Amino acid sequence: MHSCDYYYYPKGEECIKYPDHCSKIDINTEKCTDCEIYYYLSDGKCLANPEHCVFFDASTFKCTRCDDLYYIEDGKCSAYPEHCHRIDLATRNCVECYPYYYPIEGKCEKFPEYCASFDTYKKELEKINHTM
Repeated sequence: MHSCDYYYYPKGEECIKYPDHCSKIDINTEKCTDCEIYYYLSDGKCLANPEHCVFFDASTFKCTRCDDLYYIEDGKCSAYPEHCHRIDLATRNCVECYPYYYPIEGKCEKFPEYCASFDTYKKELEKINHTM
């Protein structure tokens, strides 16, 4: 038996390319046994995962891991709120926003133009509240 490049398997004197998106093959059956990331195995073939799903469980038809900035909800991947860096998985509310944004009511709001941080913004609000 001779050796073949990655993603090829020997068959007689030839090297046969793995099926599309297949990362491991059973050379006896010539069926795929494992797939590349973002693909799942179904009847020896690799099929694309649902959008933003990194790992998909074909037996339950549910996503088990999503892309960054997505979370699993009912087996599907849902996006974090806009400008959100981290969410509370129990409430699905944003708890940490990107720079120049602050979390409020589960979403991210932009700081006023004159504020560089949430602390600056809180101080400005305190000043306004004390003058009223």
